[in-house]
Amino acid sequence: MSRFIYRHFGADCPKEVEREYNRSLRYEKYLQERDLEHGLVSYDSKKVPEIIDRTTTQEYQQETEYEELWEYRKTILPSALEWLKQNRPYEYGLIWEYFLSSTREKITLNVLAKKYGVSVMSIKRSLKKGQLLLRAYIIQREPHG
Repeated sequence: MSRFIYRHFGADCPKEVEREYNRSLRYEKYLQERDLEHGLVSYDSKKVPEIIDRTTTQEYQQETEYEELWEYRKTILPSALEWLKQNRPYEYGLIWEYFLSSTREKITLNVLAKKYGVSVMSIKRSLKKGQLLLRAYIIQREPHG
């Protein structure tokens, strides 16, 4: 047990109260040391930093705005695909087969290239072009503010 400093209250306080107070302090100190030896740690609530409400942080606001925008973009995707189908049927067909087909096995670029009779690089370019057109369509229609 570490050193304990006995506290004196002076002549105003009865000796029994002083003795009982110091005995309880000594016992409390003993319990703290014993807990530390066994790996138990207590905390002082006055020393714990105040927990910041995460919903008020700027980072949380940005995350929330991004999630709302993402949800909005997902609602626009069907109309964007419909627009692509009407205006660029080739790119729509590639995107549908490559990304959205319901076949069990994912269709590869090689299979698409053989099916359409073009090179794999041409398929990649057309897929990229279709994605860019979809992105542009969606971004034009998202709320700004």
